[in-house]
Amino acid sequence: WAPAGGEEDGEGKGPAEETGEAREEDVTDAAAPPRRQVPPVERTQKLVRLFVSSTFDDMHAERNALQARVFPAFRQTCQLRGWDFQVVDLRWGIRDEATDAHRTVPICMEEISRCRALSPRFNFLLLLGSRYGYRPLPDSLAPDVFAALATELPRVPHASAEASTLLERWYPLEANLVPTRHVLRPL
Repeated sequence: WAPAGGEEDGEGKGPAEETGEAREEDVTDAAAPPRRQVPPVERTQKLVRLFVSSTFDDMHAERNALQARVFPAFRQTCQLRGWDFQVVDLRWGIRDEATDAHRTVPICMEEISRCRALSPRFNFLLLLGSRYGYRPLPDSLAPDVFAALATELPRVPHASAEASTLLERWYPLEANLVPTRHVLRPL
């Protein structure tokens, strides 16, 4: 096993690994609001940090098998070659306060960026199943998007009469941001 591009010492590096910084364009959506940058991290140790991503409801057995059998064996293989192995599995790690503040997706994106900055190419594991998973509301809306939604909501069949009021209540304009945005209120 060679963690970085086939070289045992891990010196084969891609563009992100050369600087130790994650490339923001690789982990964000162009339509998404700006996210807090993860501070640059210098890779000072040989580390494989793996982010595990899946829907939680249909992947219990697979995640448990990874934790019980696969990861311990991989950790041992890494240790034999002088590498540390860390797993980032956020099914236990996002607090209710962060969820209520709509921070789940930004926390996941920050952890993915951190894994990319600290680890060679093997840093993300996606488990796909039969469920679509969680689709959060956007944490903010640009004023033009908000205006388009407010204009179209009254025209949506079966939309409640108070849909526009709810949109305004849950996405107030935050004039202190530059540029201004409508930010989703915490629960």
